Amino acid sequence: MSDKRCFAMNEIKCPKCGEVFKVDESGMAEIVKQVRDSEFRRALEERENIWKADREKSIALAKVMSCYIVHILSIRKRHQFSEVPNMICKAQ
Repeated sequence: MSDKRCFAMNEIKCPKCGEVFKVDESGMAEIVKQVRDSEFRRALEERENIWKADREKSIALAKVMSCYIVHILSIRKRHQFSEVPNMICKAQ
């Protein structure tokens, strides 16, 4: 028996022009790699956009919370100072 290598040929139809191409294993592997790389980049960009949106929401929430804390502290401070004269009067 002779040593003949059998290369599987795949037929691929172009989605744009409709022409059918024969592609060997290495060509098919390259096409699959390109598709996989493209899908990976798309998924990575999507995750990056989600991360950026979450980051912006977190920053906005932190700003609101810091304003709220400052407001509460100022109310507590005013309340403490308003009680000082009452405490002095009660002590006398």
